[in-house]
Amino acid sequence: MELSKKLAPEWVKIEHAGEVLEFLCAPLTSRDLLNVYALAEDGRAGDAAWESVMASVRDWRGFTRDGEPARFSRGALEAALGGADMAGVLGSLSAQVMARSQLTETERKN
Repeated sequence: MELSKKLAPEWVKIEHAGEVLEFLCAPLTSRDLLNVYALAEDGRAGDAAWESVMASVRDWRGFTRDGEPARFSRGALEAALGGADMAGVLGSLSAQVMARSQLTETERKN
């Protein structure tokens, strides 16, 4: 993947309860990535997944409130993903965020 594409936010689709939810995810900054690694190394996988998603997601599609598209905000994201029924979405989204945040040796040098 070309580096400029890897650095641009990208829509990620996650299926949940028969619906497709979309999240606009930016790659993690170096600081965010190190914080996520530190949480994971401390055995706090759930916190690491949460931190990666909160640091990455910039917008969403597929969420509604009273039949209308729900406006995105960090607070709304926290509320939407905070329930136990959303653990699978959080895990899948975090895995995709982390995969996109990994640079190859060549990409790091350029």
